[in-house]
Amino acid sequence: TFILHKTGRSCRMVGTLPDKTADQFPMQQIVLGNRAGPGLTGPIPEYWAKLSEQNCNTIILSNNQLTGTISTFLGLVTRPHTLLLDGNQFSGTIPTELAQMTRLKDLQLHGNTNLTGNLNEVFCDADEERVFDKLTADCAEETGRVSCNCCSKCF
Repeated sequence: TFILHKTGRSCRMVGTLPDKTADQFPMQQIVLGNRAGPGLTGPIPEYWAKLSEQNCNTIILSNNQLTGTISTFLGLVTRPHTLLLDGNQFSGTIPTELAQMTRLKDLQLHGNTNLTGNLNEVFCDADEERVFDKLTADCAEETGRVSCNCCSKCF
């Protein structure tokens, strides 16, 4: 269940992401970032691969409590130039399929303490012509969970 709490000028979203939203409402942007409260929980529904059939250019799911792996189906959603998954509880390996998101200019993955992977293989060394405006991950020496030579910021 997805619930939107509105108090004055602020909103707080709680619950799981709806799986059928992807084809019921044409969306150019999905902005479900959270700054206060428990936020959204659970995985990103695989049904969201249907976003590949739409002109969705922005997906922001920052600072929630989303869990599970970042599914390979996100690579099918090739239109976004912004994908913000930072500040969640994703685990597993960053999928190489994200490289199929050829328009991507802003990818933020930091703040997912159990996320690992090699962004060098996916982005840094794979396509020398690709330039990110912002690419972030938990790649600082202290954390060392993600390898990334081309990140604009390592956490």
